[in-house]
Amino acid sequence: MKKLSILVVLIALTIGVAQAQVRFGVKAGANASTLFNISSVVDEYSPAANFQIGGIMQYDFWIFTLQPELNFVRQTVILNNAYDKYYLQQYAELTDDAPFYFKSTHIELPINLLYKVNVGKTKIFAEMGPFVSFNLGGSFNDDGDYYRNYAKHMPFHWIDFGAGAGLGLEYKKFQLNAKWNWNFNWIGSKVPNINGAGNINVFNDMKYMNLSLSLGYFF
Repeated sequence: MKKLSILVVLIALTIGVAQAQVRFGVKAGANASTLFNISSVVDEYSPAANFQIGGIMQYDFWIFTLQPELNFVRQTVILNNAYDKYYLQQYAELTDDAPFYFKSTHIELPINLLYKVNVGKTKIFAEMGPFVSFNLGGSFNDDGDYYRNYAKHMPFHWIDFGAGAGLGLEYKKFQLNAKWNWNFNWIGSKVPNINGAGNINVFNDMKYMNLSLSLGYFF
């Protein structure tokens, strides 16, 4: 009986693998980033639009679909009251009270689990999963030198991670989805003040939140 049970499981696994489908594609879209901020250091900010582009893979198994991705992501947040913050003013050379555009570039690797429902020829799906993100650099008001000068004194974290959830639909070789990402790591490293306490890096009090809309195509 035990051997028969093992045989049934092996047959089921073999059928599952045989029926599994793997396909590859590309995707691109727009995103809007904002911040989760637990401090009043820079407490006025606005979301701003940018873009992402990347590659996707799908692996169908059982009733789910596994979708790993590799994305190049640009993110922008407007810090509306950054001009009166001493260290930002000093290292970013802010000279007036105009909106301050903080942009950063990332390589992002999400692993999404999709559950699809067929509606005629269209598949509607919900997705969720973790991601890891690598910081490639950025700019202050489109000037990379200001960003790098600030980072010498107030470092940015080069790695981030989080989780995302979204909804979408697939029609033939096309995929359209909207997704919300929560980043778990602080954007910047903690930098103590001169007496060794507190924190003077304003980006240590900020985490990204990102809404994206993407269109994908499978080969």
